[in-house]
Amino acid sequence: MGSLSKIAVSRPITLLMTTLIVVGFGIFGLQNLRLNLYPDVSFPTITVYTSYEGVAPEDIETLVTRPIEESVGSISGIRRVRSLSSQGASVVKLNFNWGTDLYEAENDVRKQLGFVERTIPDDAEAPLVFSYDPNQEPIVVLTLTSNARSPRDLRTYATQVLEQRLERVNGIASVETSGGLERQINVTIDNEKMRLYNLTIADISSKLSQENIQVPAGQLSEGNTIYSLRTIGEFKNVDQIKNTIVTVRDGQPLLLKDVANVEDGIAQPIGNVHIDGENGVILNVYRQSDANVVSAATAVIEGLDGIKKSLPKDVEIKVLTNKADFIEQSISNLLLTGIQAVFLVVIILLAFLRSGR
Repeated sequence: MGSLSKIAVSRPITLLMTTLIVVGFGIFGLQNLRLNLYPDVSFPTITVYTSYEGVAPEDIETLVTRPIEESVGSISGIRRVRSLSSQGASVVKLNFNWGTDLYEAENDVRKQLGFVERTIPDDAEAPLVFSYDPNQEPIVVLTLTSNARSPRDLRTYATQVLEQRLERVNGIASVETSGGLERQINVTIDNEKMRLYNLTIADISSKLSQENIQVPAGQLSEGNTIYSLRTIGEFKNVDQIKNTIVTVRDGQPLLLKDVANVEDGIAQPIGNVHIDGENGVILNVYRQSDANVVSAATAVIEGLDGIKKSLPKDVEIKVLTNKADFIEQSISNLLLTGIQAVFLVVIILLAFLRSGR
């Protein structure tokens, strides 16, 4: 130890160069480090979500929530079970002890739900199981408003134009849109005509699914060129849906419009989004699992410059939250604290040693 001190004192230039090299490697590593706002921690919480549209909270509690609670409550490692029954939805949250293997816990939950699915109503959606990961929160949240477009047109523009452009940004996995009104083709069945032609809702649903598909049709060779063929059967407009043949009676085709009313409408909104008093939509931008949060978020913000130039005049897009800002601020605070600590150490050493050397 003494010899090391002697070398440091006798060769100050060598010590300085070594220190600068170490600091340089540290700065280089910091710039290339994958940054997250939160560490990779597995929170011991699993959520079971079940959708049962059109059902009152009291019935949700009896028919869905309680059977799920009774089924998963016996799983090893559970610390607490909480539930919420609301209009058309059941949410059951399972809190496990810290240190529980969530991968095995999710498998146990799914296994138990396999038994309870036989007891809940058939028209309820299959329960969804997911665990909370703070690193899967959106890295950028954008708002979209318009003073001329309807909520439906604004959402359509967001989903059909902006989502695709943002998902092409390097490091971005997906973009989800919330708010506005979502387009939905509503088919209202005429029960009397359905009984007259001996049809069921399952028959109509099956026929529409069969007609609304695209399937490969093989390949066509021409010299050294091979063309892939496909048959296009997806519906392009409401009239095609109305004129879908659902069955044949007495040699005559029976069309969907003969037994049902088909209209271009909107889906039941889950909630409303208002931005500065105007109707709007929110775009949540999610990164790829191995992407650097700061780099991906910065790429999104830079890409907004090109998007804004191509926006219609009545549409405005703004950044609501940017997780990169929080990370950069945290790093700045950390660096400032480090610099203050170094100066404090130097001052203390000078005070005690009374020598600059």
